[in-house]
Amino acid sequence: MRVNLPVAVFTTFYTNPFTFVPLYLLGYKIGALVTGGNTHGRKLSEFDWHQHPWQETLPEFFRWLAGLGKTLLAGVVLEGSLFALCGYFLVQLPWRLHVLHQWHRRQQKQGKVL
Repeated sequence: MRVNLPVAVFTTFYTNPFTFVPLYLLGYKIGALVTGGNTHGRKLSEFDWHQHPWQETLPEFFRWLAGLGKTLLAGVVLEGSLFALCGYFLVQLPWRLHVLHQWHRRQQKQGKVL
């Protein structure tokens, strides 16, 4: 439980409304790098929030997002995998050091100094 608390706090801080857009932009850029480009050579258009009536804004946004297609999908999958791998090793190293320290302390208390 003590190990999962720092991970939970960190993931809460990096997945919030302020970092949501940069994370997806990074995912798109990773996807463009891996797939060899963006939407089949076309320039990526920005979504115009003021062009649509407010009732149609969300459905139009999702249509625009779906147009990003394989590039975005590949990017966010790779980004998530990369973050998971880095997170795993960033948690394992301090945890193993903590366990090793506790083990040495227990050995010293028992009088078995290595």
